[in-house]
Amino acid sequence: MKQFIAFLLLFSTATSFSQVLQENMWVTNGTVYAVQKSGSTVYIGGQFTQVGLNIPYGAAISTGTGNPGLSYAKPNNAVRAAAHRAGAY
Repeated sequence: MKQFIAFLLLFSTATSFSQVLQENMWVTNGTVYAVQKSGSTVYIGGQFTQVGLNIPYGAAISTGTGNPGLSYAKPNNAVRAAAHRAGAY
């Protein structure tokens, strides 16, 4: 009987749930101490000086809007140089 239970434990599967990563989540550069929702607006307060998109290591910035483009290949480490080739994105 012990072998049967061990077999079931070894080959049984369990369902687990996790958070879905949102790549376009906004972040602060410090600690958030207070959060309050009013209608469709969320107010935050704390010890930070900037709020923006979490875009580490590099971003493609639109010259027209000043907003980052989120559909480009995202680097996963430090970027030390940038180059553009005509016709490439």
